[in-house]
Amino acid sequence: MTEQQIKEKLSKNYLELLIHNGGHKHMKPEDDHGVDLYIMRVQRIERADGIRYVDSTDFIGVQLKCTCVASIEEDEDYVKYDLEAKTYNDLVDRVRYNATVPLLLVLMILPDEVTRWVEVRDNEIALAKCAYWYEPDSSQPYTGNSSTKRIYIPKANKLDMDSIRRKFIALYD
Repeated sequence: MTEQQIKEKLSKNYLELLIHNGGHKHMKPEDDHGVDLYIMRVQRIERADGIRYVDSTDFIGVQLKCTCVASIEEDEDYVKYDLEAKTYNDLVDRVRYNATVPLLLVLMILPDEVTRWVEVRDNEIALAKCAYWYEPDSSQPYTGNSSTKRIYIPKANKLDMDSIRRKFIALYD
């Protein structure tokens, strides 16, 4: 596999791990038109005959990107990443046209040394560095750039075990 293919698999598997651990499901669209996967919230319903789990109609679309530390800039508050201009404009479209399914960018950042991406230890498997989610606000304009657009991802948007649940609450509750 190429290095880029490995990065894609690691970022997808990381996100799937968080999705499933949070009690959600995911679906991969048959055709990729800017969405790599959809996260679906599962509802817990308590009834007289017991507890049931059903698929909700709440979805979040995700565009996955994976890069190494050398390809970003960081300061105390932000991760700065040069996103493809067309991908940036796709994100703006979703916000601007109030799409029923929001689209988030999830950026996974790996160490520069390939040997440090995944480490197997005595009691754990570690996937190095971290991931962040990004969604432009409705006031952001399209970029006229032909290649990339620098985005500023707040470090508060770190993708962790609870961030998907919090994002669903913010969007749908």
